[in-house]
Amino acid sequence: MPTYKSLIVALPLLTGLAAAQSAPGISRAEAPVAALAAITGPGNINFVKLAGDGPGVWTASATSGSTLLIGKYDQGNGTWTATTEAAALNPNTGNFGLMLDSTGKYCVFDRADGVYFSSRSGPGVAFAAPVKVTITLAGFYVDPALAYEGGKLQLVWTTGTQVMMQELDITTLTAPAVTGTARAIATRIGASGAIHSPSPVHGPDGDIEGLFCAESLGTDLYFKSNLDPAESAIRVLDTPDWANNGGIAGAHIVYVRASAIRDFEAGWLTGDVEAPGGTVDLGAAAPSSKGNAITLLYLSDKVVAPITLPAPFNVGALALNGAVFISLGAIAHKGADQTGSVSFKLPNDPALKGSIAIQGISFDVDSAFPHTWAWTNTAHIVVK
Repeated sequence: MPTYKSLIVALPLLTGLAAAQSAPGISRAEAPVAALAAITGPGNINFVKLAGDGPGVWTASATSGSTLLIGKYDQGNGTWTATTEAAALNPNTGNFGLMLDSTGKYCVFDRADGVYFSSRSGPGVAFAAPVKVTITLAGFYVDPALAYEGGKLQLVWTTGTQVMMQELDITTLTAPAVTGTARAIATRIGASGAIHSPSPVHGPDGDIEGLFCAESLGTDLYFKSNLDPAESAIRVLDTPDWANNGGIAGAHIVYVRASAIRDFEAGWLTGDVEAPGGTVDLGAAAPSSKGNAITLLYLSDKVVAPITLPAPFNVGALALNGAVFISLGAIAHKGADQTGSVSFKLPNDPALKGSIAIQGISFDVDSAFPHTWAWTNTAHIVVK
């Protein structure tokens, strides 16, 4: 369990931490996903875990040419089963980038004239004919996605220089429209090129906590563990050619590169933003051979330049200050989903505000001693 006393002591000391500086540790190098080779001419691939999806199974949304697809990806058994749930989305050409929300009831995608939305009553049911979202955009093909923040549905998209997020009003399902003020949640790394392909990473409480995305100088793949536009996403994979429009299924990070769907396995961690008295929910995924792993969690007063440790701790890098390195408990990962979480309540003390740097190191319990280890990315617990 988390060491509450350590957390309480650390909180008042922490202000203005630097950006998260360590990417998810890659335990297995990229490789083509044989089961997803059935998706020809892939443009995007993404995953959500829906009611009825068994262990190691995700509902996938994809683009094949300009045809939008929905299917079941059984990662454990290496199978892809297409469905007809996206049939009504496809009469028009130019479709791209189908993304579902985490409930499976809503989806968005691109056409040349804007962002389109559709709904259904629940998983397994066919989507209705799509309707255009009322939103003012500076360009087209903006890689839309859906996320939740505080229980409210959000539209996520890219302007090229930034990834934006704005509440999506679907009170009338046939007339979806953004409402309120859009805000930036990520900014491109380079002075040129574009940040694109945002795929929301949700925490255990359902809130968006970060992004898996890409940048067009490379194109390389990035992981962002928070929504502060001033804090840079961290490059997780440097590719020799275009890589984009992916998603995460357990510890598998999946994407399109060189006209094929590929993946690698990595350990990742989500932080949380809560008020005093709120419940902190931390989520993680750990690479594992038989779905049995543990992630040890630690907190510190700051992040530092990543340090690569000797084997077997050299998968990823440690980026917490070693002088203030406090145990925060552990997350157990059981089953083919490779994911796990831990929650704890914050004291209801208004003085406990600030930001704590956290990082995890996971090990595959079923691998031979000294086990297969992987550092997660750094993240933060923010008490506001």
